[in-house]
Amino acid sequence: MGSQKNFSIDILNEEEAWRLFKLVADDHVENREFKSTATEVAQACKGLPIALTTIARALRNKSVPEWKSALQELRMPSEVNFEGVPAEAYSTIELSFKNLKGEQLKKIFMLCSLLGNSICTSYLFQCCMGLGILQKVNKLEDARNKLYALVHELRDSCLLLEGDSNQELSMHDVIRDVAISIACREQHAVLVRNEDVWEWPDDIALKECYAISLRGCSIHELPEGLECPRLEFLHINPKDSLFDINNPCNFFTGMRKLRVVDFTRMQLLLLPSSIDLLVNLQTLCLVECMLDDIAIIGKLKNLEILSFWGSGIVKLPEELGHLTKLRQLDLSNCFKLKVIAPNVISRLVRLEELYMSNCFVEWDDEGPNSERINARLDELMHLPRLATLEVHVKNDNVLPEGFFARKLERLSWALFAIDDHETMRTLKLKLNSVSICSKKLQGIKDVEYLCLEKLQDVKNVLFDLDTEGFSQLKHLHVQNNPDFMCIVDSKERVPLDDAFPILESLNLYNLIKLERICQDRLSVQSFNELKTIRVEHCDQLSNIFLLSAAKCLPRLERIAVINCRNIQEIFAVDGEYDAIDHQRIEFGQLRTLCLGSLPELTSFCCGVKKNRQAQGMHETCSNEISSLEDKLDISSALFNEKVALSNLEVLEMNKVNIEKIWPNQLPVAMFLCFQNLTRLILRKCPKLKYIFSASMLGSFEHLQHLEIRHCKGLQEIISKEGADDHVPPNFVFLQVTTLILLGLPELKCLYPGMHTSEWPALKLLDVSACDQVTVFDSELFSFFKSSEEDKPDIPARQPLFLLEKV
Repeated sequence: MGSQKNFSIDILNEEEAWRLFKLVADDHVENREFKSTATEVAQACKGLPIALTTIARALRNKSVPEWKSALQELRMPSEVNFEGVPAEAYSTIELSFKNLKGEQLKKIFMLCSLLGNSICTSYLFQCCMGLGILQKVNKLEDARNKLYALVHELRDSCLLLEGDSNQELSMHDVIRDVAISIACREQHAVLVRNEDVWEWPDDIALKECYAISLRGCSIHELPEGLECPRLEFLHINPKDSLFDINNPCNFFTGMRKLRVVDFTRMQLLLLPSSIDLLVNLQTLCLVECMLDDIAIIGKLKNLEILSFWGSGIVKLPEELGHLTKLRQLDLSNCFKLKVIAPNVISRLVRLEELYMSNCFVEWDDEGPNSERINARLDELMHLPRLATLEVHVKNDNVLPEGFFARKLERLSWALFAIDDHETMRTLKLKLNSVSICSKKLQGIKDVEYLCLEKLQDVKNVLFDLDTEGFSQLKHLHVQNNPDFMCIVDSKERVPLDDAFPILESLNLYNLIKLERICQDRLSVQSFNELKTIRVEHCDQLSNIFLLSAAKCLPRLERIAVINCRNIQEIFAVDGEYDAIDHQRIEFGQLRTLCLGSLPELTSFCCGVKKNRQAQGMHETCSNEISSLEDKLDISSALFNEKVALSNLEVLEMNKVNIEKIWPNQLPVAMFLCFQNLTRLILRKCPKLKYIFSASMLGSFEHLQHLEIRHCKGLQEIISKEGADDHVPPNFVFLQVTTLILLGLPELKCLYPGMHTSEWPALKLLDVSACDQVTVFDSELFSFFKSSEEDKPDIPARQPLFLLEKV
């Protein structure tokens, strides 16, 4: 957008939106005759401030019929209806549209307006390819990357929003309504949505129509004899999919320029026979449809994209082998599909992408000359352009040798749900109760995203699966593997320095026998590109890595360790290794640290003897702390002076039994290592007595969010450690905007002594179930001379804040 820094303006929630709407429209909207309609108008604005203010201002002092008319206009946008919408809202969005560079962006923007509230990027891609919007690209992968770049431009222009996932987009209702108006005006598009009673446009309008989108409408039959000679895009998604729609044979006779046809959630036992007249059809989507005979699709010789996503087909007939120009075939979630006729797939010589996740085809494992009723997996090996494959295989009997050796852009075998890495070469193995022959895993070394689940007889990921160290792997996710004892045992074959050289993320989940991630200490070269570590439910681990140098893991940004009941330290230092005795251990890029349900955790990083890490004897580890105790402060504090986390921004802890986060008496330089902390969240840490010491608090000048919940033993937020008894301290929380204190029965005060505090940025304060503390007081504390020593006594009940200083 050209600005140096962009700030997101949040959509208002329902209560905030109504307050703003009422403020602009005047309080008369609360009157009985107005309120119902006014509320619906406000809700139709979906929290968009510009829509709320402009529409509320336009309807101010209007009559009830005018309000109802406006509501109807919001629900059914068109070129005519938009005459009544405030000019400011329409003109702002239309101006953004006119300033888009190039026809591609404008076409994608108008297309998105026809696709509903939530837009799947893969579906948008299919439509764009079918309409010829993405031109001058040779491969689908290149076209997809081009689309992503164009979508990014639309988001930068605030015409598209991010969706609920990485693979979804959304368009605000008001923006979409303006886009539909533009499409109606410039492309003669027709959109009908959420209507129980509606009629097809008249013959004149249909003859000019470029696109028709019917979404959420009551429709029980397709009309005969529609003349739409300019129609290129047809999408029908009826309100009720239970009806068997009457589809006349000649339905497509007058639509011969169609390039994209999408029937969603329809019962189409027989497709209209006139579909074979669609010689220009590029994309056919039959999504979640009840289908029977689909053989006629084989006559669509120019078809490039065919999707049966979630449909009820049981067989892919041999006629589909005639689709020799097909580039993408999507059979994902076709749970009933069991049979693919032999030699159908092998004849799709231009196929680039094949998606078959959650599709349980009974692949044939007989020899090539045997009588077969089903396809063999080796047919996939004869497709010269295949770059993306997602396929589910029940066992490795049907898997040809060298199946993974072929270089594919994206490969996914036996999917299970994990983070999206769509553009990577992905292998997801889930073998349940079957082991796999090592010869059939040849080529696994080339994957970029590897997911392993329920592999039998694999104890060492690195050398049982790839002896060369996974030189291309960027993301490793391992879960539910009962036999894994380590990820890397470098003593067997290859030095650890050569293992996972470009790995960026490591996720380990529910590995009940995992004792070590690496059997040997971590060197400077090991895991040099690692950015994210997440470990959950690995109960045999005592630490994540054993370090051998002060600057290991130089790019590590995020750590999450959760529900590992024997973790004692996050990182350990070999007690017999002297290289880092006099150096600070630096994690200079670490931004986020999340620790949860770690009952044995005592330290973030400390020294241990080699025999403990070699034997994995967790029950005796308390007697095996090395002689580094004098050099590394491994008291009950989580952090010590040997660790530097200079860029840590977020620290979250839940159910961790540490007594204190930072030691009491350490150099100021150590506290400066936490100067960038912005969020500190503590939950259910029962042994904590305080959070900060008075001497260190000034180091947290960037702290914005402080949240403490259900820490039963917490008595004060700031302890007196390091404070000057002769000068009452003034604590300034310069940037704290949020303070939440919940369920702290022992909390008595902010600080146990005379003091003042300032909170100039505080916006949210929530103090609940803290029975021993008073939140506010309007007067200074009362102090009285003690009979025993000349020091002020502190009242038993102190306020957290003085009103003058909040």
